[in-house]
Amino acid sequence: MRDPKTKARNYVYMLLSKKSYTKKEIVDRLKRKLYEPEIIAAVIKEFEDEGWLNDRRYARAFAADSKTFNRVGKRLVRIKLMRKGVDREIIESAVEKAYEGVDEYEMALELASKRMRSLQKLEKQAAARRLQGFLARKGYNMDVIIKVVKKVLSGAVYDEG
Repeated sequence: MRDPKTKARNYVYMLLSKKSYTKKEIVDRLKRKLYEPEIIAAVIKEFEDEGWLNDRRYARAFAADSKTFNRVGKRLVRIKLMRKGVDREIIESAVEKAYEGVDEYEMALELASKRMRSLQKLEKQAAARRLQGFLARKGYNMDVIIKVVKKVLSGAVYDEG
């Protein structure tokens, strides 16, 4: 029978063959499988040394994908990366690099304009509330949300109830 370190190593290879993970996520997975802390530490070190586990690379890719494909704000990217156990300094660097030259107001305005099509039949207050919630869940800060909602609502036609 294989030793626990080899089993742990193979488990991590299997995980990483499917998608990228942060160091903390891999540690948590190994803990759930009840591997000893010494084995976990040794396997994590091996994977970091080999370049298979790299939180900096993971954070950069995650931030860029979140901006490009999910159109989310910086705040949500930071929150998600913190939950994944990435170091705060790495998060800030990745987010600033991914959002360099990006106007969050313009991103939010584009999203809100699209969303507004489905809210046209609502009263103005209801539409505003739903737009605010939508943009907040997408990770935009309140300053941007307020400006965008005012802008979008000023150009829309509503049922006044």
